[in-house]
Amino acid sequence: VSALRALVCLAWMLVLVAGLCVAVFPSGLYFMVVPMMLPFLVGLGLDYDIFYTERVLEECKNGLSEDEAAVVALKATGNTITAAGSIMVLAFLPLLLSSTLILKQIGFVVIVGIVIDCILSTKVV
Repeated sequence: VSALRALVCLAWMLVLVAGLCVAVFPSGLYFMVVPMMLPFLVGLGLDYDIFYTERVLEECKNGLSEDEAAVVALKATGNTITAAGSIMVLAFLPLLLSSTLILKQIGFVVIVGIVIDCILSTKVV
């Protein structure tokens, strides 16, 4: 179940990022943006999901049901994941504000991916 959740959250994030990139950059992305950012976003998404999933497993070992463990794990890790994502957004914000198009595109892809993964996927899914 946890692998399926990770796959769904990761695919959902990548599809939303791709769709927003098409909407914001109608002329297309610079050819290096996708090969550079895809592994970054996949790694980031899986890292935060593994952090959450490990906490769910820990709570299950402590005797909680799966549903209870998921809620307790979200309470324990949700704010940490959101804080880490917020720090990453601040770190990549100068790229988004750059006057160079490729840096602006990289910043946009990373920031949108982080916001979707750390805030929406963690808190909603």
